[in-house]
Amino acid sequence: MKRRTYLQTLLAAGAGSAIVRSASANPPVVVAGDLTIDPEKEEGLLKTFRNDFWPAAAKQPGFIDMKMLKVRPRANAPAGGPTHRFVLSFQSEELRLKWVATDDHKRLWPVMQSAFKSSSFTSFDDVTQA
Repeated sequence: MKRRTYLQTLLAAGAGSAIVRSASANPPVVVAGDLTIDPEKEEGLLKTFRNDFWPAAAKQPGFIDMKMLKVRPRANAPAGGPTHRFVLSFQSEELRLKWVATDDHKRLWPVMQSAFKSSSFTSFDDVTQA
């Protein structure tokens, strides 16, 4: 009989379900932005994002994830649409706002914004992992 393995599996499953319950009780906040980036500034933006902005945000309490995604236009998409999507996830809006108030954010966000031709941001505070 493999009672020990069975009990370990049962305990692990119970711990996992407790984590899922606690995560769904307080869903994270996600901010998504559709960005149109000046092609001449794209390389500098991505370098700043990877080397400075992401590492500074990752050190903040409540940080979950941050991505800069390249939008691949469809063949029938209108010209001038967004070229990138920025997605930021924090455990709460309060913790996200603390990040926004940091000296690192105040120093780095204008550098990021200088590459934007246009931007449109949406905040979601009721998301859960599917």
